[in-house]
Amino acid sequence: MSATKILGHFPDPRLAQGFVDYLATRGVKARLAVAGSDVAVEVALPAPEWLDEAWQHFLTQPHDPRYSSASWQSGGDRPSPLRYNSQLQLRFVAGPLTLGFLVVCVLVYLPWMLGYAGLYQALSFPASLDAVTLANAYRLVTPILLHFSLLHIGFNLLWWWQLGGIVEKQEGSLHLALITLVTGFAGNLAQFLAAGPAFGGLSGVVYGLFGYFWVSGLLYPRRGIMLPNSLVLFMLAWLVLGFVGIGLPIANQAHLWGLIAGCALAGLPFKGSKAQ
Repeated sequence: MSATKILGHFPDPRLAQGFVDYLATRGVKARLAVAGSDVAVEVALPAPEWLDEAWQHFLTQPHDPRYSSASWQSGGDRPSPLRYNSQLQLRFVAGPLTLGFLVVCVLVYLPWMLGYAGLYQALSFPASLDAVTLANAYRLVTPILLHFSLLHIGFNLLWWWQLGGIVEKQEGSLHLALITLVTGFAGNLAQFLAAGPAFGGLSGVVYGLFGYFWVSGLLYPRRGIMLPNSLVLFMLAWLVLGFVGIGLPIANQAHLWGLIAGCALAGLPFKGSKAQ
């Protein structure tokens, strides 16, 4: 292309490529360029009058089938300087909170696996809310560190690494810490009120992150935090199966209220997010 202009920026290169492919079907030459953590959509001049309106439509509905259809028609045969990766692949270096929290969970689990239960007792939810003081209020959240099998901790930490890592990369460690504390507390309290203090696990936070991704993708696609519809259906189906009963000890209320808290947090226009 000769004369060009930058139409705008978007955080997800895969979705942006769909828009570029769509423009090609309408006779507009465009390409992507790396612009920090985002990609820039660069179009050839002169640009048609409808282009700005089309860009605004893409920003509000980046999953519109017209874009994936255009990419399918193109067959991905145009060269690009970018290497595209799914958001749920490990395409980032873990942030300090993502990695540090993972390590803490493993260090807490190892003594319990070897038969020492003292640390679990110190971090478990209080037996009564009347027993909560400023000195032990941390126990309202610390059950998220407790896991009871290799499958339990492995499944939860895999999702934490992927979802938590993306949030930390996109919006910062403090934002991830806020989501973790709020969803962890909400899930723990709900599970305690429903079934008592004998529970533990990070799955309430995982569902909180899932809810945060889900609603962010619907309301603020420019955050670059979204999930494919297939994964949304899987997570919701697993939540329903837990309530129906599949013979496994599942903290269903922690899942549900962690999810609700994560959805609620996603609806807040956090300063510094990519929602604008």
